[in-house]
Amino acid sequence: MSFKEFGPNDIILNTMKTHPLSEFFIFDSVIYYNNEKHLSGTFSANTKNVPPGFISLYEYNIDKISGSNVGDPVGSGTPGNNFIYPWIYKDSNRVALRNSVSTGASYQFSVDAVGDKLYGAYPLSASITRELMGNADTVAPANGAGEQGSDFLTSSAGNILKQWKATPIYPHYWALKNALNYYGAQSKHYKVTGSWTGNGQVPRGHSISLPEDTTYEWVKDQQIINLISIPEIFYGSKIKPGSLSLKWYFTGSLIGELQDTKRNGELIQVNTSSNPALADNSGSVAGVVLYNEGFILLTGSWALNAEAIP
Repeated sequence: MSFKEFGPNDIILNTMKTHPLSEFFIFDSVIYYNNEKHLSGTFSANTKNVPPGFISLYEYNIDKISGSNVGDPVGSGTPGNNFIYPWIYKDSNRVALRNSVSTGASYQFSVDAVGDKLYGAYPLSASITRELMGNADTVAPANGAGEQGSDFLTSSAGNILKQWKATPIYPHYWALKNALNYYGAQSKHYKVTGSWTGNGQVPRGHSISLPEDTTYEWVKDQQIINLISIPEIFYGSKIKPGSLSLKWYFTGSLIGELQDTKRNGELIQVNTSSNPALADNSGSVAGVVLYNEGFILLTGSWALNAEAIP
């Protein structure tokens, strides 16, 4: 091992990379973050003034009366227990606070005069969210007419003047489609449309232009997708590959677990069903994770046990 003698003018730059643990436990629609139990205070039902399972940025307004000092803080709230809040003066820089404490016009940036105070709101909070999407590419009818997923045409004397596309019902999925195809080089399971196999699903609207009986491994547009969104505050710059584990418990027993064992974004079932009547899906890919963006897409649709869940 070689050694280096440092001189008086040498500068050492040391970078430490950490991976904090984030664990979410969900029971009866209530989220618990890192096994933190519910804490109630003297003035607030939630000490941090955020719901269970949420993280409070800066952890301001601890055990404050919820709703005190909303709007113009001067002279309002309970003395000695007022909410703290961010504020700035409106000036020519056109800087505004993203979270406003008021919905009144007098506190909106567009109508306040230069030199007026603009008030923000604390606490700022975040937690994981879940969206269950059926036929994820479905769009709502435009102008209240037509079928879902259709194009809507305006014509005159047989000539098409304009073609309107309806608004997606699940815009978050549509926003992720390009990212999913981009990571397809990392794993084929990211791709919106799988490889041609001769059996499976047919992409919506492609049945005419493709050969007869053309089918694919999967078409995410037509799958039921369980989208889990993870705010960046929980993982920093990137979710560490290989660190993800999703477990499903039923009556206290572990019946399913997914892990990204290959560290390529594939969420693979790692446990075997104890019920011999069910197919062994261990090793099957049940979804993918976007490490940089903080999204998990679950598409697996097999049974984990024989019980009927209401």
